Amino acid sequence: TPRFTRVSRDIMISHSGLGADGRVLAAAAQRLAVEHAYTFDEAIPIELFLEEIALLFQEFTMKPASRPFGCSLIVAHVPETENNNNDVLQPELYCIDPSGS
Repeated sequence: TPRFTRVSRDIMISHSGLGADGRVLAAAAQRLAVEHAYTFDEAIPIELFLEEIALLFQEFTMKPASRPFGCSLIVAHVPETENNNNDVLQPELYCIDPSGS
């Protein structure tokens, strides 16, 4: 089972913990990116991606008769373009886990 999954051209995720939960989150992340690209005809912004995945974690934490996800996600964002000031954008790493820290 792959632990690294490409979500879009500039977003990649990795999971640690329960493999089954990681696969569910990877599939949800890919679905989120594809639906956004189909609806808006652009790649999903990293801020929106992180917010939606964090909301998915929160949803399963609050959902009755279900358990929280037993894994953490590390999200890598490697932008391919430059911003308006002609500065080269730097790669970024984010961590999302069920504890909320």
